[in-house]
This record gives sequence, structure tokens and C-alpha cells, in this order.
Amino acid sequence: MVKKAVAGAGLVAALGVVFGDIGTSPLYAMGLLFSPNATRQVPITDDNVLGILSAVMWLVTIVVTIKYATLILRADNHGEGGTVALVSLLREKLTAGRLVSFVTVVGFAGMALFLGDAVITPAISVLSAVEGVKVVLPGFASFVVPVVLIILVVLFTVQKAGTAKIGRLFGPTMSVWFAVLALTGLFQIVANPKVLWAINPVYAAKFVLGQPVLFFAVLSILLLSITGVEALYADLGHFGRPPIIRAWLFAAFPALMLNYFGQGALLLRLDGPVDNLFFAMVPSVLVVPLVIIATCATIIAAQAVISGGFSLVSQATKLSYLPRIVLKYPSGEHGQVYVPAINWMLFTVVCAIVIAFGASEALADAYGISVVTCMLGETLLFFIFVRKVWGKSVVLVVLGVAFFGIVDLALLFSCLPKIKSGGWFPLVIASAVFIVLWTWHNARSYLRRSREAKEGDLGEFVSHINTDKVNRLPATAVYLHPNRSTVPISMRAVHDIFGVVNEYTLIVTVSIAEIPEVAAADRFTVDNLGYDDGIWHVTLNFGFNELIDVPAALEAVVASGDPELAHVDVQNATYYVSKFETDHVDIPDLPRPLERLFVGLKDAETDVVPFYHLPLAQTVTLGTVMA
Repeated sequence: MVKKAVAGAGLVAALGVVFGDIGTSPLYAMGLLFSPNATRQVPITDDNVLGILSAVMWLVTIVVTIKYATLILRADNHGEGGTVALVSLLREKLTAGRLVSFVTVVGFAGMALFLGDAVITPAISVLSAVEGVKVVLPGFASFVVPVVLIILVVLFTVQKAGTAKIGRLFGPTMSVWFAVLALTGLFQIVANPKVLWAINPVYAAKFVLGQPVLFFAVLSILLLSITGVEALYADLGHFGRPPIIRAWLFAAFPALMLNYFGQGALLLRLDGPVDNLFFAMVPSVLVVPLVIIATCATIIAAQAVISGGFSLVSQATKLSYLPRIVLKYPSGEHGQVYVPAINWMLFTVVCAIVIAFGASEALADAYGISVVTCMLGETLLFFIFVRKVWGKSVVLVVLGVAFFGIVDLALLFSCLPKIKSGGWFPLVIASAVFIVLWTWHNARSYLRRSREAKEGDLGEFVSHINTDKVNRLPATAVYLHPNRSTVPISMRAVHDIFGVVNEYTLIVTVSIAEIPEVAAADRFTVDNLGYDDGIWHVTLNFGFNELIDVPAALEAVVASGDPELAHVDVQNATYYVSKFETDHVDIPDLPRPLERLFVGLKDAETDVVPFYHLPLAQTVTLGTVMA
């Protein structure tokens, strides 16, 4: 009984977070094809309605149920999913070479495209819900944008409080939403059960083969029925595979199909198109309550994308794919990260989109192209995983890439005409993010090599200290340093300027493993560097989903019982940080504008003190210039 209760709670929670985006697609997906104002309006005939419904059902089945729920969810990085987790796992498993570079490029593109989508989802979701009021109050049209902006202000403002408490409402609210989807659709199906014939894929095939030009024209709209599918994979670490699959198969999938088929049943009974197909499914007296429920659902859908953006940036920052940025954990839980800079950047862009486009129909062309490009990238990465990690045959991999790649490419090509009329916007956002990722990755790799050459060998330095009997200060020093083979610039400066070293010295390297969390037993390693001289190198290991608190971790090191560390006083230690100025950086093969971009990113990077939770009053920063 307890296990069933836990499983039920996991299912409800997964409904609330994982399926918020795809769960709100019925608000606009079908309506955009049969609305009187639709740019790609489809004539309402039995063959067209049944063909499109069949195409929607089998598109969702192939992409969501088979590709993501059945296959890609199995490609986890110690239980964690998403593009960052998959790229990290592949980079760990693969040897250096062209394939690693390819995985890195595709991974960076996937991260960038996710953020490109993240600025569209909140806008189109909330707009489509609030627009429902126009069905009963046509004069409300001029108030739609102001109301949406007010909702967005509240939504982005509350992010700083954390989503832990709000998140508990997501599951029940979305459960109500999916129940509403199912009931409203079922009501229409009962009135016109003929629509159920669309379950047969023959109707989809007949539509595709009989009207290929029309099908290709509407395919980019059909894509909207699967937007949000990437959340199944991205949220794998939060819920685990079984709750996500159960929530999809037993709740979200049937509710969505019932609603889409209900919309089709209504179309077959109407004389012509309607302004808002979704809200036309209920009597006018129920429209306002439905708008309220739909608005709650779209806010949750927007919240899921925003939280996903926070998680992606947090993981990328800790893995050094992005510059350090302020990360906060307002709920006290590592998974509940809040990134202030990203929050307000998203808010600014989303509000600008709402004002510029003004309506969900106008925004539809901007929506989807980044999603399907991201899906194509995840298909490629997944089958590299299948080959290199699972060791499956080349034939199986080629067949898998061919089948799912054809679907992804068909969706992508159908979106290309949308670039001119709005699809360019998320691609511009994604391109900017990709340039930042790629520039930071290449420039940082080059400067790391240059810095290591300047720092000198750590073993030789420690040997010199012991041979020359350098004077000792009666205190503990902690030097933050990125590797164990070279000398911290700050430590060398203290020695060269003052001719001393501390009686107890910890050279600390923070290592972010390419896994979500590190077990307590693997948290640290200690090396005395070959001497019993009070100088140790300590490696602190964290997962990319963990809070990085260096002083707390060092307390655990000292408390581990190692007698050599008994006199180390971490609480009163002085922390030394080496800072590298990059005003005149010259990086081979990197264009001058990108060099300047890197310098700007480096200057804007969050200081290491708050990022590692170092005590400000006990931290000294010593700098040098990197040419």
C-alpha cells in the first residue's frame, strides 16, 4: 500500500513538472490549423480532419512514446538526464578526437537551442490561455497583452523565493488540467464518435500521400503537439524513469489524445472554422472557469521551462562550459537552484516578445524550430551513446538514426519557411548562446595551458621549500587552485615577496565530476606530496547538481580522522585566490571580436568567493596578468 502511495505521488509530481509544456499544446495546436485567421488554414472536410488527427496521434506516439519514453530515457548519467548530462557522460566515455569535438558542438547547440525555446514557451503559453476570455468578452482583446505582462511580472518575481513550496501545487493543478482535457474531449467524442476512426494510421498515410504539399505546409503546426517533449529527458533526475513513463502512459497521453480527438469531433459538427477551437468545446458559461484553469496550467508550463533554464545554466557553469555566475538555493535544496541573472534576462526577452507579437497565432511561427533542432541533436547524441556506451551494432545505430532522423528532419524542413516570419528570433538567441559557449570553451582551454606553463611544477616548488628550510607562519592557509600539478600563483607570490609559507597549507582543487552527485566516501582525496611538512594537496569532488561549499567540505576533510591534519584550523584559515587579468589576451585561431567577447565574459564572471562560499573576511585575492 505504501509503495502504491509513493508511486502515485511520483506520478502526480511528474505530471506537474514534466508535462506542463506539452500538456498545454491543445490550447493552440489544432486551432492554428482550422482558425479563420490561420495563415495555413486547412479546409474542414472529413478526410482532412481525420488525417490530421491521425498524424498528430502517430507523431506523438513515435516521438514521445517510442523515442523519448522508451529509448532516450534509458540514456541516463547516474540517473540524471538532459543535454548537459548526456554530453558530460559521452565526454567522459570517449577518448579525445573528432567524435569528442562533434559531441561538444552538438551538445552546445542543444543547450543553446533549449534557451532559445525558453524565451518562447512562457509567452505563447500564457498568451494562448488569456486569449480565451475573448470568446465570451470580445472587448477584452485590448487587455490581453497587459494582463499577460502582469502575470509574467509576478511569475518571474517569485522565482527568487524558490519553487519548492509552489512546486507542491504543480502536480494537483496539472492533474486537474489533464482531467479537464480528457473530459472536454470525451464529451465531444461521445457526440460524434466517428472521429475515433483517426486512430487508424491509414488516415494519416492517406492525408500525407493524397495532399503532400498541404501536409508539409501544416507539419510545422503539428510540431506544436510535441513541444515540451525534451522535458521528459531533462527532468529524469528529478523523478526517475518509472514515474515519468507512468504519468505519460496513464494520464498525459490519453488526456491529450482525448482532447485532440474531441476538437476534431467538434470540427466535424460545425459549419465552418471558429476563432478559438479549444474554448469552443465548452458552453459559454464555462469559458471563464476554463480560462482560469488554463492560465494556471500555462503558468506551470512556463515555470517548468524557466526552472529547466536555471538547471541547465547551473550545470554548464559548474562544468566550466559557461563563466561562473551567481547561483542561489532559496529552498535549501540543491535541485531548487535560482539564477538571478538568467531570470531577469528571460523576463526581459519574454516581455519583449509578448509586446512585439501580441497574439499566440502571430507567435506560432517563432515557436517550434528551436525545439525540433534540439530534438535532432539529442537523436544524434543518443545513438552515439548507444554505440559507444551500450556497444550496440553499427547496423542498429544506422537504422535508428535513419528512422528517427527522417522524422526530425521532416519536422525541421517544415519549419524553415517559418524563419522569415518569426522563427529567426529563437535561432538568434540560440546562436548568441552557442557563440558564448564555444568562445568560452576554446579560450579557457588555451589560457589554462598558458597559465600552467607560468605557474611551474608543484613538486619542484615543495621540494625547494623543504630543502631551503623556508620560514613558517603559525597559521593555516588554503589556496584555491584548479589542478594538482602546478603552483598556485598566490602561493608563489607569498613565498617570493615575504619569503615565508604557512605552517599548515592546503592546496585545494575543486573538481566537478561529470555526474549529478558524488558519494560522501568519494568527496575528497588528500595527498601529502611526498613530505611530512604541513603542506597537502586536497581534491574536493562535487557533482554538477551539488552546492559547492568549500569551507564545509574542508571541515569534513579535517574531521575525517587523519592525524596529520589534526592541527589544521579551517575555521580560522586564510583563503588565497589567484586572479588572472585578461585585458590583452591573444588566442590563436580565435577572431579578434571573439577574443574581446571572452575578455568581457571573464570580466563579468562571478567572483570565486561567493561561488565557492568562501568567508569574505578571511579571503585574499592576488592577481597576475595573462598575456
